[in-house]
Amino acid sequence: MLLRKLAVIAASSMMSTTIGASAADLVIPERSPSEPIAIVEPKGTWSGLYIGGQGGAAFGRDGPDVLFDPTPLSATTVYDTGNPKAGFSGGARIGYDYRIGDIVVGALTDISLMSGSTDRGFSVGGVDFTTKDRIDYLGTVRGRIGYTFDDLLVYGTGGFAYAGRSQSTSVSGPYGGSFSENKDKFDIGYTVGGGIEYLIDPHVSLGLEYLYTDLGKSDWSATGRNAAGAIDFNARTNDRTDFSTLWATVSYRFD
Repeated sequence: MLLRKLAVIAASSMMSTTIGASAADLVIPERSPSEPIAIVEPKGTWSGLYIGGQGGAAFGRDGPDVLFDPTPLSATTVYDTGNPKAGFSGGARIGYDYRIGDIVVGALTDISLMSGSTDRGFSVGGVDFTTKDRIDYLGTVRGRIGYTFDDLLVYGTGGFAYAGRSQSTSVSGPYGGSFSENKDKFDIGYTVGGGIEYLIDPHVSLGLEYLYTDLGKSDWSATGRNAAGAIDFNARTNDRTDFSTLWATVSYRFD
């Protein structure tokens, strides 16, 4: 009987020891607070359709030389009459780019309203000469190719340019001969330049662009006759329309 009691006590002691050891070995790890997930803004691809606008200055327009004969028998006198005025230029653009590695190729078209004009005037031998020439709008259709440095694009561009112009001219002689003309013109030419553009987020880019535009020659001539029908003077211009534009640009890019 005594042996039976001792066996029960020993078994109970062993069970308590085993349960205690198991409880001690059971470790519940403490949950650490969740760490915030870093969100990395994706970089733009430079590929796709974009629309935007530009604004800046047009400047550097040269005025024409005026070739003037006060009488039919006199030697021609050349007057450099240019008085170019810089003005504002701004408008809208649409284009498409495609990225191949670090190279971006694309095409765009834009149109801008323009202010500023080239005024000319002189008086010699009793003959007064005045004229004013302004470009009302400028449009381009051009390609571009550039190299990317991640979100920065450096590019060159060139293509076709067109413009609407308005001109007014007045020449009057000492004996009653006169000439005046107002006309609107449409000129075509070419444009070349380059720029930089930077993605401030995947859909919006800011840039700076320079263009040189040449719209070709735009000459005119005038002959004034006096009351007796005799030629009072001859005048003609040697005029080339070329100028520069410097624009700040902003574009929205679609996926």
